[in-house]
Amino acid sequence: MQFLKLFWLPLTLIPVATILILVMPDAPPTANSPLPAVDAKIDADPTDKEKGTSATSDPDPTGLGRNTVGEIYVYLNGGNIEGLHAIVLTGALAGEVGNDFTPAALRAAVKNVQLAKVENGQAIWKGRDLPAAIVTVTIDTVNRSAGTYGEVCIRHAAINDDEFNMYRNDIYTYCEEGGPKLAEWKKLVGYSAANPL
Repeated sequence: MQFLKLFWLPLTLIPVATILILVMPDAPPTANSPLPAVDAKIDADPTDKEKGTSATSDPDPTGLGRNTVGEIYVYLNGGNIEGLHAIVLTGALAGEVGNDFTPAALRAAVKNVQLAKVENGQAIWKGRDLPAAIVTVTIDTVNRSAGTYGEVCIRHAAINDDEFNMYRNDIYTYCEEGGPKLAEWKKLVGYSAANPL
């Protein structure tokens, strides 16, 4: 009955009503449930820590980490994202959702998304030396039917072409399988890391 009273509030109180609805206690996720919070902390470059500059430098200067986490949330909300990323993400969550790959089931399997590490570097694309990055994203999962928690890890590597507002030669991989794929990618694009993973 209290919930119905929120609809009778004057229009000037709608932001207050929205806040009240958003802070309601946790309930099992549904198709319309908000997505879990993202942990935006990123491991800073160890050399920056030694220099004492990590507080002032951006640990994700290419924006690839923020972009990757954003794409995960778009996908979990039923939006369209680049095909390979969707395939890797769906595969990573497959063990938690069984055969139900609807946005509601995928969202219910995700407890938290965390940008765990950003490795910054340089790569070459069409003769230009451009910034590049390899990001590691961990996803805390919950398998409600099995009553278990887990974690999946995805890596995304790309060249940042600011001039054309594009990520180039990007790849997605599972962390546990990514070694050979990342090595091949690094060789292909002439990648050199500023802060190796």
